[in-house]
Amino acid sequence: MTFVGDIKSFDEKKPISHQFKITSAKRGKVSVFFPAEKETSGLRFHLHGPFIPELSRASIKNSPENLPIFKQIAVLVAKSLAPIRDLGLLTGEFLSVLPNNDDPLPERYRLIREAIIGEMRTSPLVPTYTGRHAPVSSLLQARRAQIKTLLSKEDLAFLTERSDDPEWAIGASQKNSNQDRFLSSLGIPLWDVQDLVLFLEETARRPKNKWDECEISQKTSDFKVPERPEPVSLTM
Repeated sequence: MTFVGDIKSFDEKKPISHQFKITSAKRGKVSVFFPAEKETSGLRFHLHGPFIPELSRASIKNSPENLPIFKQIAVLVAKSLAPIRDLGLLTGEFLSVLPNNDDPLPERYRLIREAIIGEMRTSPLVPTYTGRHAPVSSLLQARRAQIKTLLSKEDLAFLTERSDDPEWAIGASQKNSNQDRFLSSLGIPLWDVQDLVLFLEETARRPKNKWDECEISQKTSDFKVPERPEPVSLTM
């Protein structure tokens, strides 16, 4: 965690989210009550657990006895996301800390990535465009921010004909960043300008939304221009 802006010290009277933010570690370290200096997790946050280390204590032993610990840590990390959200720290910037599908993680650390992505797909943890949090199952993504500004949550429900009140997910502040790659890893369905155009075209083709040619012809023939009234002169 780092201080926000120019803040130098913690003020217990102010919300934590106004003073701190969670940022990526340059290299995620793994510790067994002491740093395992040669252990590479591929993560951007630190781990600590009662692993069985190698004799040198420089890395974690690749043994079946360590697998249950990795599974427990995966569950713990995933379940920690809700408290992080409740503290106001699960922001768009925080997403860059989490492992994405492009990260080259060792096999045993992939459990952690799978648990995180699985939790965010089913729980209200993904930041939305309006500043809330929602599960992936009720989110849509767009390539351009303009369409998110144009179409409200109510508009989306109407246009997509969905009854689960879909809303926009937050967009990445920079393309090809860790934040962008993590959002892509969540598998949020894309709904963009092309979908809006397609909806309008299909709606225009529906019979209830256009005049039948015969009906238009009949109505035109029945239409009569009213006769112009005779001018009235006023004399004194």
